[in-house]
Amino acid sequence: MQRTGISAIFAVVVVLAVVSTGCSSPGAYDPKVRREQLLAIYPPGSTTREDVKKKWSPVMPEFTTARPAQGWAALEYPSVRERVASSERRTGKSVQLVDCYVSPDSRSSFDLWGLCYCWFYYDAADKVVDVEWQYHTD
Repeated sequence: MQRTGISAIFAVVVVLAVVSTGCSSPGAYDPKVRREQLLAIYPPGSTTREDVKKKWSPVMPEFTTARPAQGWAALEYPSVRERVASSERRTGKSVQLVDCYVSPDSRSSFDLWGLCYCWFYYDAADKVVDVEWQYHTD
């Protein structure tokens, strides 16, 4: 009887491990794929910063910064400078404001409590210019 209980527990653990690590395609974790999904949800040029805030409510951005008067090169955060420069190269549009939201990553089966960062880049009219998805450990 003791062996049956242990076997049942072992079987449940194995099933949970397989389900939590093997039920999704590797493409689901590709930042480029995730970016495309965000672009479909938040179309550049028509989505406003207010629209983004409403969809994310009650969550507020973890990080927000506006373009410094001396330009992005003057920003004290090198990783954000790089992200903005990449966005401007990718889109050919000037970024005036950046918001970064932190969220549980519901698609992550690698880490059941995984987090992701969703970066939103806005123009001077507070319209989305670009979006970017980042896994929390990147």
